[in-house]
Amino acid sequence: MDMTPAYWEKAHAIARELAGDVDRNELGKVVSYFRQTQDGEKLFLLLGRLPTSNYIRSQQTKGYFTRMGQVLQQHLRDVTDPKAATLVISWAFRLMSYYQLPSGGRPVIGRGQSRSPEGPRRPPQTPPATPRPGSSGRAGGHSEELTDWQKQLQEWDKKK
Repeated sequence: MDMTPAYWEKAHAIARELAGDVDRNELGKVVSYFRQTQDGEKLFLLLGRLPTSNYIRSQQTKGYFTRMGQVLQQHLRDVTDPKAATLVISWAFRLMSYYQLPSGGRPVIGRGQSRSPEGPRRPPQTPPATPRPGSSGRAGGHSEELTDWQKQLQEWDKKK
């Protein structure tokens, strides 16, 4: 499936609106969940419940998820094709890096790097040569196992 001009507009709008308010890594978690489920209703349910769940440890993270819910509701509600919605949100995630750079946003910092001019606080970790037990072996060490908050969402779905 190709991105239409309307989908590109949505991806750019989402990225622009979230770039100043949301940690890109938190959006990455939501993108990962959505790519697995490809279910918009579950995505919006997750974004509605996460800010009040026990998995949020700070007001800042709560704000990230609240803001993501608002922006994604606004721009993705009318995208009914799950594959198209996956493309839009995935491109929005990538475009956030672009919008967070020199024009006033914050730089995207990789693992083992620091925002301070002195450099990293700890030496960068090198990835293991072989996949760890429980990992899928894919780049980035993403596991096929569900995270705690994904398990919680499944519990909520069962109660529904």
